[in-house]
Amino acid sequence: MLPIRQQAPYPIPVHYKGETLTEPYRIIELVELSDTRPNTGNRGLREDLLEKYGQMPKGYNMTEKEILIYQLAEKARKLGADAVIDVDYTLFVNTQYYGYKVSGYAVKMVN
Repeated sequence: MLPIRQQAPYPIPVHYKGETLTEPYRIIELVELSDTRPNTGNRGLREDLLEKYGQMPKGYNMTEKEILIYQLAEKARKLGADAVIDVDYTLFVNTQYYGYKVSGYAVKMVN
């Protein structure tokens, strides 16, 4: 598993799965981004992806992961969230499909 860097500038605070918030909050809703594509399995996955799409899909390196988390935080911000919590990132490859999913809860801080 690749670590998620904390220094990236996101539109609202991002708190990863396992982190605890001390401030009270109200959950607005679950937000997520995902992409799944077929895996032909007859050659190396990297070669197949490069030929079909001209690039590796989102989520295969740290920069792409940070872009996805930024997009997740922006989606939460547009819902009126002050932060996104329990952010989790999953990258998967199996014999039929490959893809990613990034998710978290858009929350509003309450005073």
